[in-house]
Amino acid sequence: MTRPPRARRRPVTGRLSPPASAALILLLKPWASWAAHAAITGRPRSRAGPAAGRFTRAEVNALLREAWTRLGQLTPQLPAEPTPGSRQNVLLAALTLALFQALLDDGIERR
Repeated sequence: MTRPPRARRRPVTGRLSPPASAALILLLKPWASWAAHAAITGRPRSRAGPAAGRFTRAEVNALLREAWTRLGQLTPQLPAEPTPGSRQNVLLAALTLALFQALLDDGIERR
């Protein structure tokens, strides 16, 4: 018995639709918030200057609000991806960039 030929995947065109990206962001928000708090809260604001203090939960919350705003601006520019996993990876990369930009704008030194 022979197998039927595999269907070829059509090339992906367009962008990630706004409802799809919004749904993915809603799923990622609690996880991203937990991860950011676990990674940033309590860490020194500066390696060189301990007098700069440490990040508080309120500061991390403010950084996250700014990062989500920036992500909303970046989302329409994201490329379309064929699978949910690749869409998630692209969205997480954009979230990383948005948080990095928020940290730089807040005056946190780049290491």
